[in-house]
Amino acid sequence: MAFNDVVNIGGVQVRPGDLILADNDGVIIVPSDITQTVLDRALQAAEKESHLLKALEQGASALDAAGILAPGKW
Repeated sequence: MAFNDVVNIGGVQVRPGDLILADNDGVIIVPSDITQTVLDRALQAAEKESHLLKALEQGASALDAAGILAPGKW
């Protein structure tokens, strides 16, 4: 038996230190060397989504909303 070793899960190699996130829709494995980049981008996206929701609650139009968060990101 190995401890703190590389494993294969569903055909994906997982290394010690990798970040594993899961919810009802699936699982994502983030390699440890890019974890901070992924976290930074996720926080930026969450901030834009929060701004979008506030604007919609205050009556923003679809055009206004598209300026906040591009439709391709919805």
